[in-house]
Amino acid sequence: TAVSYVADYLEGTVTYLEDGRKEATTLPRSNVLYYKLANDDVIVVRPSGTEPKIKIYYLLLDDRYDIAKSRCTTYQDAVSAWTGMIAKS
Repeated sequence: TAVSYVADYLEGTVTYLEDGRKEATTLPRSNVLYYKLANDDVIVVRPSGTEPKIKIYYLLLDDRYDIAKSRCTTYQDAVSAWTGMIAKS
């Protein structure tokens, strides 16, 4: 699934990938990257506040749990392949 936009809350910007347009975020600055996907799923990446690790959250909504779980597993596998680490909890 394509990424629609990326919100960088530390930089305070939202970048729309289709046209490169940027605008300001409406939330306070924080060390968080928010990826909005074309299918409305969201992937949020931030550092842990207490440990030397990165935390990744997958936000999905579907009427069927098995479909949402399958998409989540797909995202986890992609992140694991990209980072070379195990992203599943």
